[in-house]
Amino acid sequence: MNEENTPPNSIGDILWIGIGVLGALATCLLMTVVVIFSIFVSGTRSSPTTSPSNPPLDMNLAEETLSILSSVEVPLADPPDIAERLLHIPGIPNVVGDGPLDLVTGALEFFWVTDVDSNDTIRTEAELAFVSEHVYFWVEKDLPYDLEDVRIIVENFESSTYSQIRETFGHEWSPGVDGDPHLYILYVRGIGSSIAGFYYSRDEYSSEAQEFSNEHEMFYLNADTVSLRDGYAENVLAHEFQHMVHWNLDRNEETWMTEG
Repeated sequence: MNEENTPPNSIGDILWIGIGVLGALATCLLMTVVVIFSIFVSGTRSSPTTSPSNPPLDMNLAEETLSILSSVEVPLADPPDIAERLLHIPGIPNVVGDGPLDLVTGALEFFWVTDVDSNDTIRTEAELAFVSEHVYFWVEKDLPYDLEDVRIIVENFESSTYSQIRETFGHEWSPGVDGDPHLYILYVRGIGSSIAGFYYSRDEYSSEAQEFSNEHEMFYLNADTVSLRDGYAENVLAHEFQHMVHWNLDRNEETWMTEG
């Protein structure tokens, strides 16, 4: 049987050759992409972070700055002076009283009182409950209290706290803005829900310079949070008294410095 002389499957051979060529091209393309990506990554990799070097301290500049700060005179926080310079209110007196008032128990007086929660200020009437050598102890009118509790607190203040604070920190301004050496202590409600008492330096000035000044050396005891029957009231009075002393010694000192 004679065999036909025909080309062996020529179409299949062509297909396989094409596939081989495409595979080779794909391999070359893939290798090119890998090389380019490697170059890109190596080129964008961040260099190691180094610690910044501190510049050398210029001692001459430091000493010059210290010298300038030491030579500057900080103006005294003085409301009468400020009122005169900025508000053009001349002649505000530093002292508004003529001398000791010689008050007796049962006297009535109105005082400005500020609620630190709302920052509202109102006038309230108080009765003088007890008098000692250095203290006028006032109680808000219609506020119940035991006179014996007041007597014990004031006498302990006189016999211990008053002298200890003075020996440790210094003296309050005396006879002060009212010309009377007595300290005013006001036991009053409605001055704040989270405080035991406070001292307001505004009371040390004429009301011409401080609108709500009571014009006495004075601090406040919170009847809403402090009972006169325990020793805590005496601790509060000692704390507020040292604020008064510090104000007299350095009127520019920030309050937080003496809150310890």
